[in-house]
Amino acid sequence: MEENLDVERIEPSRVSESISLRRLWGKPGEPRLLRLDFGPRAQWPGVDVHEPGQELVYVLSGVFVDEGREFRAGTFLRYAVGSSHSPHAGPEGASLLVFYPDG
Repeated sequence: MEENLDVERIEPSRVSESISLRRLWGKPGEPRLLRLDFGPRAQWPGVDVHEPGQELVYVLSGVFVDEGREFRAGTFLRYAVGSSHSPHAGPEGASLLVFYPDG
């Protein structure tokens, strides 16, 4: 049986004061899918290191800024194993769908 999710009904947790996370499925250590919502100009706290696997990101809305480059809605990004970054959102914020296939 398929499971359908109403993403807006999933209670968000806080990554920081201006960033919230909704776990759509999976747990740490197994494949997981998240929705991250960045407030205007919100900065990821610290450096995000991609271990033990890659991170796949789809920009749902707004502008996601990483290493000085702006990525708008509809952009798909892949961060390789071992890579790292400290991204932030543009002035209108950003919503992302984030998949960790390796946990």
